[in-house]
Amino acid sequence: MTTMEPIRTGLAVLTVNDQQVGLVANIRSCCFEIQSAEGKVALRSNAIFTVDSHRLTLICQREGIREYICPIHQPRNEAPLRS
Repeated sequence: MTTMEPIRTGLAVLTVNDQQVGLVANIRSCCFEIQSAEGKVALRSNAIFTVDSHRLTLICQREGIREYICPIHQPRNEAPLRS
C-alpha cells in the first residue's frame, strides 16, 4: 500500500489535465489556500486530489474548482479562479 504525501506550502497545484493552477500558500484545518496569478482561492479539505513529492493534482478540470470553495475562508471580494 502506498501512502500519500502530506500537503505542504509551496507545492505546485495542477488540474487533472496538467493545467497549472498555482502554489499551495496556506494550510488550515478545513481548507488549503492556492495562490495563483489571478489571486487566492481557498479549497475545502474534502476536495479530491492526490499529492506526491512535488505537486498536488486536483482531480477535476479548472472549471470544477468552484465546487470545492471554502465558504469560511474564501475572501468575498475575490472571485475564485477563472476558467
